[in-house]
Amino acid sequence: MVDRRDDTGLLIVAHGDRGGHANNAGVSGLATELAARGMFGEIKFGFIKGSPDIESALAAFSLPKVLAYPLFLSDGYFVRTVLARKLETAALTRTGQSIRLLPALGLDMGLGDVIAHKAVSIANTRGFAVEWTTLVLLAHGSSKDSASRLATERLARHIGQRTLFRRVGAAFLEEPPAIDEVMRETK
Repeated sequence: MVDRRDDTGLLIVAHGDRGGHANNAGVSGLATELAARGMFGEIKFGFIKGSPDIESALAAFSLPKVLAYPLFLSDGYFVRTVLARKLETAALTRTGQSIRLLPALGLDMGLGDVIAHKAVSIANTRGFAVEWTTLVLLAHGSSKDSASRLATERLARHIGQRTLFRRVGAAFLEEPPAIDEVMRETK
């Protein structure tokens, strides 16, 4: 049985991409899929950078309670500072509506379980012996805030404890270790 929240809206928040629509379309598809499950009275999505923006998405809600769910790996700068500020500003203009910021997706170890299950399934399908295979989580990272790195490393440890992969590691785009460095270590 699904716990329904008919009096509550869910706002899915992502970073967004102003130049292309591939990532934005994925968020739209997720919102559509979740709405079909009927768990919330309304489901909308908004982007920090992109359209619809967070303010417009919030204005489209007719319900008194809105939960904002950040599709981010961590509670780094964009969640902790940019998103929190946008939600606080919106709450001042949305009389009679409460807006609550939920923890970022990547902080839920359920995500690690999903990744672990999928990674094992893919390895098995492709004929890789899991116990001889290294799994590398690639994340953006940030040279200004360690939250993304710490969340990715935590996910890697979680997955490593729940699977038989030879090694589970993390690599980053904006900070060390880079993917090529991690790949050299796996040989």
